[in-house]
Amino acid sequence: MGNREVQKKLDHLFRHEYGSIVSGLTIRFGSQHINLIEDSVQEALFKAMKLWSYDGGIPEKPGAWLYRVAYNKTIDQLRRESKSSAYDNLPEEINEREIMRTSREIEDEQLKMIFACCNPLIHERDSLLLSLKLIGGFSVSEIARSLLLSDEAAKKSIQRARQHFRDKVGHIHFPEGKQLQLYIDRVLKVIYLIFNEGYKASNGDALIKEDLCGEAIRLALVLSGHEFVNDSRIEALISLMSFKAARFKARLDDQNRLMTLENQDRKQWTINYIRWGFYYFGISTKNADISAYHLEAGIEYQYHIAEDYSKINWKEIQKLYRLLIEINPGAVVRLNYIVVLARAEGAERALSELEVLKEKLSHHYMFYAVKADLLARLNLPSLAITALEKAIRLTDNTIEKEYMSQKIELLSQSV
Repeated sequence: MGNREVQKKLDHLFRHEYGSIVSGLTIRFGSQHINLIEDSVQEALFKAMKLWSYDGGIPEKPGAWLYRVAYNKTIDQLRRESKSSAYDNLPEEINEREIMRTSREIEDEQLKMIFACCNPLIHERDSLLLSLKLIGGFSVSEIARSLLLSDEAAKKSIQRARQHFRDKVGHIHFPEGKQLQLYIDRVLKVIYLIFNEGYKASNGDALIKEDLCGEAIRLALVLSGHEFVNDSRIEALISLMSFKAARFKARLDDQNRLMTLENQDRKQWTINYIRWGFYYFGISTKNADISAYHLEAGIEYQYHIAEDYSKINWKEIQKLYRLLIEINPGAVVRLNYIVVLARAEGAERALSELEVLKEKLSHHYMFYAVKADLLARLNLPSLAITALEKAIRLTDNTIEKEYMSQKIELLSQSV
């Protein structure tokens, strides 16, 4: 296996194993050691990257290998730093039983860790930062994009959030009864943010990071199946993510170029994800509660019941977006509404609405990408090209850069 293939495999393992290893070690050693635990996991991954390129490839159970190395590094450092004998009785090597934790044990550890990150004693923004970093294994730049921060601001915020985690979390456990409801809002936000980063990767040469999306759906399913959790928003979120995931294969053509909803081949949509979307949407609407997740799932539902793009009911989607804005008036939601508004009422009306968002989204590439689309629809190619050039400068995703560059080429023919 070549270095490139090993690195690709490691990237996948990082996403798949990082959260479970951090969760297991934090539950074992305590939230006060979170910095040391993260460092140990990073060192284990670095060691794997060096060794696996030269010794014949990746071991049969790489997750167990990484967990063992991270554990040994953690306990070794704790003994060096400790001025007491508190860690002397721990074994020099982790036992085989702990390495071979069952999938159910790992799921329980991750759920406990998500709820620990979402402790009500921690500020909500810090809860999101912690969960994305510790559970999702997000990089600083990915977190910055997800929360509309600069990289420097995200780095400082993560450091502060870690300090709050060390000081306020204490014993990591699964909340029960009324206490559970104090956590659940944040937990759902975290899962959705993990999915969104995977659905539209902030950097690199991949538009979609399917492992992140799969991890988010898996966490939501685990949460849905927990005996103490009864909240229709979870099923609505699973429906929403499933509908979006159904379009994975259609979002890129055979030359790895971005395909918008309008140009996608619906035959490539994944039928099993669509079935999940409809199934969980039905479950989520059995009571009268309506959340932002219900409304977003309802919007996706409209895309999937239409026979083709020309049959999409934009007026109905516009109504759903108006209700969504009442619940969540955030700038990104309003930006998405403007895209729908252009289809329902025309580009001129949408462009006037867009300018209201300029102050909040002037550093976000999607603001300029949407503006370019509206200007092109109004037959203003020069202005559209200028907007696309700004959008290209503000994104690190190679595929989106190429897509917008192609649009510039087409628009240049009209100037």
